[in-house]
Amino acid sequence: YKGLKGYKLLAHGITKNYPFPYAKVVNTQTIKIEKNIRDKYNWGFGVDIDVFPIDGMPNNTNAIKKIFQLSKKSEFLLKSATYKFGTGKTLASTISKNIGIMIFRFFELMGLTSVEKVLYSMAELNKDYNFNESELVAVTVVNIYGEKELVPRSIFDEELEVDFEDSKFIIPKGYDIYLRNHYGEYMQLPPIEKRVTHHVSRSYMK
Repeated sequence: YKGLKGYKLLAHGITKNYPFPYAKVVNTQTIKIEKNIRDKYNWGFGVDIDVFPIDGMPNNTNAIKKIFQLSKKSEFLLKSATYKFGTGKTLASTISKNIGIMIFRFFELMGLTSVEKVLYSMAELNKDYNFNESELVAVTVVNIYGEKELVPRSIFDEELEVDFEDSKFIIPKGYDIYLRNHYGEYMQLPPIEKRVTHHVSRSYMK
């Protein structure tokens, strides 16, 4: 990574005012402005690739459900901490979003909470389960796919080298299991009307 010119690693703990519980590798020749992020955290990260931590998980079904429930609550709390007031996809989500933001900012103003505290609590969520000693692993710092994130750790035990355009990359040998768990028939294109981005940002070259 350090030998790659034009790229930079951003992460909580090493980057000031960084509001995400996962890292990003950004193109330093670009600026990306997120539509929904508060101005204090929206300083133009750059076009990026997210780097999600994959944590060890318990084997107990109830314990797994509890972790994903806590993950969902933490994600809502972090969005309340970092998002601007605005509209959601539905009236109910709009009300929930703005009430959450209002409550968080009140407690933030009182000095009772902060983005740093939320990020720290998210980092602590799975610290009891060692990746190398776990049979199951998952991404829990985001909760888009919920328990679909849960996969056997063994799919990461071996690596493959694959070609992508003019470069070679290392990927897990069990990539197919991982992708099917998330997306189903991921090699089939979705209908044209669903081929849209889910991101709401503007990106520019410097």
